[in-house]
Parts: sequence; C-alpha cells; structure tokens
Amino acid sequence: MFGISVFLVILLVLVIVLIISGLYVVKQQTVAIIERFGKYQRTSTSGINFKIPFGIDVIAARIQLRLLQSEIVVETKTQDNVFVTMNVATQYRVNEQNVIDAYYKLMHPEAQIKSYIEDALLPLKFKNKWQRKCQLTATSLSKP
Repeated sequence: MFGISVFLVILLVLVIVLIISGLYVVKQQTVAIIERFGKYQRTSTSGINFKIPFGIDVIAARIQLRLLQSEIVVETKTQDNVFVTMNVATQYRVNEQNVIDAYYKLMHPEAQIKSYIEDALLPLKFKNKWQRKCQLTATSLSKP
C-alpha cells in the first residue's frame, strides 16, 4: 500500500512538471511561431499557450505586431557632385496575416527596408532645387 502511494505521488509530480514545462505566455501585440522538429507548426497569439515539452515543440521566434520605427542615414550624390546626407525615419509593422511570410521569407528586415529606401532615394536628383537656389542667390547678389 505504501509503495503504491509513493508511486502515485511521484507520477503526480512528473505530470505537474510536464504540464508546467509546456506552458508559455505570449504578450499583447506579439505572436509566437512554434516549430515542431524544425518545421512550422502554428502561430500562437497573446495569452497562455501550451506546447509539447522536451524540445519537441520550440518557440522559434516572437514577432512584434506593434508599430516599429527605424532611423536610417542615407547619403547620396547629386548631379552637381554635392553629397547630401539625409536622416530618414521609417515606421513599419508586421500584419498578423503575414507573420509567417515575415519570419520565413525575410532574413534581415531592417537592412532590407534600408536598402529599399536607399534605392528609392538614389534616383532623386537635387539639381533643379540647387540650380534655383543658386539662381536666386546670384540674382540677389547682382541687384544693387
């Protein structure tokens, strides 16, 4: 009788440890990507969730759904050989429907956003603005 009760207590403790090791919390405005043996299993939303413990299910990433801001310094050369440095602040967020694509298809999202902004600003030529500014300065200097 004593051996059965000890066995039941040990079994109960193991079941409790098993359940507690599988629980995890996902914060508000965050999602967790769960992988089973390296393969995508599911996306967990905010609240208390359960995963199979002992490395079978793993939290691969926690992705913010909030609006994030990144400041980028872009330096470009105009047609009249003037270097212009611009501070560009970008705001971005991940849509909840596109979380899987954002995690598995983008390697370094901030670097990719910076590259995209640099490519978008590169063809901008400030020649017309600089010419107008120089003309206004020249006309104001030439007037007595």
